[in-house]
Amino acid sequence: MDNNKRSKTRIRRKNNGIRKLLFFLILLFITIFIFIKVIIPGVTTFSRYVYSAVRSFYLNSKEFYFNSDKLSTTVATFESSNWSGVGEYEVPINMNSRKNINEHSKTDIIYQIEYEYEVCKATGGNYDPGCIDFYLKDTNRQVIDLTHTPIERTIFMSSNYTDTFFFSVIPNGTVAFKNRDFILVRIKAKSTKPYKTELIGEFKLIIGNQDVTYKVEDEPYNPYAELIITNEFDYYVSKTDSEDRITIDEYLGLTAAQRENYYSKKIELSFDPTEVVLDTTSGVYVDAINNNDTSDIAYTTITKTYPNPDGPDTVVTTQYINYISFYIDAEESKVIKFYKVDASQDYTYNSDTDHLIVNVTYT
Repeated sequence: MDNNKRSKTRIRRKNNGIRKLLFFLILLFITIFIFIKVIIPGVTTFSRYVYSAVRSFYLNSKEFYFNSDKLSTTVATFESSNWSGVGEYEVPINMNSRKNINEHSKTDIIYQIEYEYEVCKATGGNYDPGCIDFYLKDTNRQVIDLTHTPIERTIFMSSNYTDTFFFSVIPNGTVAFKNRDFILVRIKAKSTKPYKTELIGEFKLIIGNQDVTYKVEDEPYNPYAELIITNEFDYYVSKTDSEDRITIDEYLGLTAAQRENYYSKKIELSFDPTEVVLDTTSGVYVDAINNNDTSDIAYTTITKTYPNPDGPDTVVTTQYINYISFYIDAEESKVIKFYKVDASQDYTYNSDTDHLIVNVTYT
């Protein structure tokens, strides 16, 4: 029995010794961090990294986990360039208190959200920040009242150790943004209970060019190639007044007769019917025929001669479509099929190639 007690005492002393060693190492790293930060400012970034690593090690030893998919202790950065600068841009931020699927914090975590943003010009300088409306939203996308700060949230164990909030920016029309202008948002999440630490993320929302994009999908010995056209523009223009521009929601609120006066983009396709032939069951062709507008479709005459060993050669003259135009809605894609005269050809096209079997223009 005495031997058993002595064995347990030795184990406790050993464990206490390990804990003391760990805390000594932590204190040593923190001391080094302070020395580096004060004495050698040129390596502040590295010192922050060392401090964050030590801090994370300490908190993990307390079974405390405070993580995010878009924020980090070393400032996570995200950049997006697919925003039109017209409508709302929303970013979800997922928080959690898990280390992995099996390990997690043993208590709820209370944290606070701080934010700041700048509205920047591509050429340098800033716009008035009041040119956009900034919102924080809760898990259910309900707008959070920002007049009472700080914004406090909780990662509940009962919610599978997760919490989600959103931020969104909406231009209010006081500024006409230009290509490559951007909004820089900085989000900070600071845990307050049971331990204090913080995660930071920077988000650069770049306003990119809207365009009409297109590609051809094909492969050798496929009987047809598909032209895919996508209209990225998010507005409509009057056919009689180019200054009369309306949003998608405004367009949808019009009657069918009123919509006839508006369009987003007019697409024009031209092609060589000795290489590809337009599928006449496609919607763009059927609409063009029904519109009874002779300017929507153009033809070329092709004459083919077929040898006849028993008499004169057979000459056949046929009209083939070589041009068609049509309107495309805002933020719409169309797929148009072209049958290949030579099925062995591969007319695949994207921005990395230089041969487009169908010429595409738009206005």
